Amino acid sequence: NYTGNGGVLKMDAEGVVISKIEINAGNHTLKVRENYFTSIYVIKSSNLMLNNTTILPNDFIIIESEKQLLINTTTDVELFVIETPFKLSYITYKEMAKF
Repeated sequence: NYTGNGGVLKMDAEGVVISKIEINAGNHTLKVRENYFTSIYVIKSSNLMLNNTTILPNDFIIIESEKQLLINTTTDVELFVIETPFKLSYITYKEMAKF
């Protein structure tokens, strides 16, 4: 992890976890944290399926209600993952600016 759960970087935003996940070729199940948005940027892949949907390099995915991701890949994959709590204890910029 980069932040959270023992990560080396500290953030003022509590509960945010940023990590890079490396997945070997094969079939895998990735558990998704409950009550969190999971944002995924695909760094490296060439034949990746997430929940039976083809995913390409440089795709960005936001997961809101899944409990797990079914991953199928014939090559190694690298994902940049940001987990953010649904409810925050502070006002976000979007709320301050009333977007």
